Amino acid sequence: MEHLDFDNDIEAFRSSWLQAMEKSEFVAILRLLFHHIVTAERAHDFAHKGVTRLYKMTEEKFGQESQKEVEWLLGRSLVSMVN
Repeated sequence: MEHLDFDNDIEAFRSSWLQAMEKSEFVAILRLLFHHIVTAERAHDFAHKGVTRLYKMTEEKFGQESQKEVEWLLGRSLVSMVN
C-alpha cells in the first residue's frame, strides 16, 4: 500500500494507483492477488484479506463512494495487465 496516496482526496488516490501501475513491484502484487482469486475455489485467505483491507481503508478515508473507485481501479488494472 506504500505506492498509494491515502493522505489526500480520492482523485489523488486514483492518480497514485494509476502511477503505481508503472511500477513492477505494484503490478506483481496485483498479479499475485488476482492469481489467488482465480485459482482457488474460494478466494484464498490472502486475497480475501487484501481486498477487504483495501475496501476498508478507502472507505474509512474517502467514504462509502470509494467502493466504486476501487472496483474501477481493480478492473482497469486487470485489463491493463492483459494488454
